[in-house]
Amino acid sequence: EELSMNVNKYINAFCFFSFFITPLGDKLFYIWEKEDGTHQLYSIDLTTESILKNGVKICDRDFSKGYFSVDRYDAKANLLYLILDQNNNENTNLWKLEIGSGNLNQITNFSNINGVTYNETQTICWCYSKNKLEDGTLKNDVYELNLLTSGNTFLFSDEHNKDYRLTMTIISKVKGENAFIFGVEKSNNIKNRNIAKYSLSTLKWEYLLSSKVEVEGSVALFDRNPSFEGFVIRSAHEGFINLYFYSYTSKELRKITNLTDKYEGLTIAETGNSDEKNINTITKKNNQFLLSKYKMSGEKHTYVLNSRINLFETEKDYWGIQSSSDSVIKLVCLDDKGKELKTIALTSYPSSELEHSNSTWVSYPSFDGKEVKALLKMPKGE
Repeated sequence: EELSMNVNKYINAFCFFSFFITPLGDKLFYIWEKEDGTHQLYSIDLTTESILKNGVKICDRDFSKGYFSVDRYDAKANLLYLILDQNNNENTNLWKLEIGSGNLNQITNFSNINGVTYNETQTICWCYSKNKLEDGTLKNDVYELNLLTSGNTFLFSDEHNKDYRLTMTIISKVKGENAFIFGVEKSNNIKNRNIAKYSLSTLKWEYLLSSKVEVEGSVALFDRNPSFEGFVIRSAHEGFINLYFYSYTSKELRKITNLTDKYEGLTIAETGNSDEKNINTITKKNNQFLLSKYKMSGEKHTYVLNSRINLFETEKDYWGIQSSSDSVIKLVCLDDKGKELKTIALTSYPSSELEHSNSTWVSYPSFDGKEVKALLKMPKGE
């Protein structure tokens, strides 16, 4: 019985998850798993509060019944847009939650939506739904949604585009044109991915990347807010995952990041607004975690971090989930040089009651004379 109580303490400590930080870094939304097993949606104001148990419940719905994620926060209208699988049948749709009243309303009634992208005023968004045809293949229908009226307009489908189909990727609206860019894959082969542009004016598809990039590296669209000049993709066609800028004018790729090693735990996030944004990478090299900030001009700055951090995409401050081998996960806010400004516990017990060891990287020779790296964990107390 005593052992059961001790184990339950660690199980119950991690009752918070599905974290979402607003673009300005001022609010945190999260799920709190209650003792009865229900999943309740809470929020805290990060400018005044740092304890998750003091959060405010913003909806009475139990979110444990299917897939759930916060997709967007509209500060002006005090709304959350959610992706929900209402009946746990792998069929997601877009919902709108009024934070003040707790009213939750379904916006779409499609088959498994993907790629939801919003305009700058958050009055319109675009998405596509996956639909299974009689022959077992899939088609993707692209829609424009009016978020003020919840009305929708069908735009086009990839059903007759036999060579390429949309992947599970974001949609980007081309600035200044009645056109979109998507990630696509050829003949359902994940190794043959490209970026396509579809014009509603000409009703034509244009594949933007060369066959060499398509075949040799898995390509994904990274940029939700492309500029007039082009957009950002991630690709491994040169051997390692890197970010590239595609220019509409030159129709060429310009490398933004310059990763040349098999980094462990590479994470990439975008900060800033569409006019002045940074591409941030977290990499591990020689047992050190590095935050590298790339400006679109090519300027780069690198800072050493205490541990791995998975960054959120924000317009202000650097927020992320911090994890290490000898401490529980935390929410941290960094300054523009990677120094920790604020830490928020993501557990229901203090870290001092949950952390019992210190970790050190060591190495030792194997039986065949090779050097083996290992993590040595030693108890903090008795």
